[in-house]
Amino acid sequence: MPARFLVAGPAEPKGPARVMGKSNEILIEFTQVGSYLKATAIDPVTLTEVSSVGPARGSQEMLKRTVLAKLDYVLKRKRSPQAR
Repeated sequence: MPARFLVAGPAEPKGPARVMGKSNEILIEFTQVGSYLKATAIDPVTLTEVSSVGPARGSQEMLKRTVLAKLDYVLKRKRSPQAR
């Protein structure tokens, strides 16, 4: 059975993308399966979810920063569809 960790708390606002979501809370789930660790970040206001995968022995903090940056990118794209 995979190991799961859920982290919820205030996220650092990252530019205009956080305006869309009005809340500064981001849910982050870490799931370990074998030799890799999957991080999933969810914005509970917009229900936007993104994931990133890295080595299980790698830095959990680095994976957290990566998935938060990815969520910020996706929220910016949703907010500005002409950027496609």
